[in-house]
Amino acid sequence: MIVAFILAAAAPQASSVPVELQLDAEGKVISCTMEDPLLDDAQKQRVCMAMFRNSRFTPGLDAAGNPAPSTFVTSFTRRARPATPAELASAEARAATPPSSSH
Repeated sequence: MIVAFILAAAAPQASSVPVELQLDAEGKVISCTMEDPLLDDAQKQRVCMAMFRNSRFTPGLDAAGNPAPSTFVTSFTRRARPATPAELASAEARAATPPSSSH
């Protein structure tokens, strides 16, 4: 049981983060939004810039076949960092301490 608890604490957690891009009529990214409560605005901006710095999109077309602004939705997998040795030691100590019971 203790080993499983420690391994769970050490395992990186991953989650899929949706990203929405607004594209202009030339296929250039004009805005990027994502909902991830673990990232602040500056981090979100860095993620957007890193993901789409060199991306090229074919423009969307309107009903007449002319280039038109469009939306592209994708996601990326965010992985949390692994636990530090101090965090593992703390988890091990908590696992070794029997729960207190009040009567």
